[in-house]
Amino acid sequence: FNYCPVLEAVTFPESLQTMNSFCFGSCDSLKEVYIPATTTEIPRGIALLGLCPNIVIVTPAGSVAESVATEAGLPVKNS
Repeated sequence: FNYCPVLEAVTFPESLQTMNSFCFGSCDSLKEVYIPATTTEIPRGIALLGLCPNIVIVTPAGSVAESVATEAGLPVKNS
C-alpha cells in the first residue's frame, strides 16, 4: 500500500499472520486499519502509521496489534 495517497481504510483478513513494517508509507488519507487477532508478527515499524494524521487501529482487545499499537502511541479502537 506504499504511496497510495487516496487509501482511506484497510481490513486485513483473519488469515494474516505477519505484517510488513513499511506497508503504509505516504498514505496520508488513511484513517482506519483493521488488524485481526490472528496477526501475531507485527514489526515496531508500525509506528510509522503515526505519520497518518487521522489513523485509528481497529483490533480485538488483548491482541498483539493492540499491544504494539499502544506501545507506538497509536489510537486503538477495539472491535
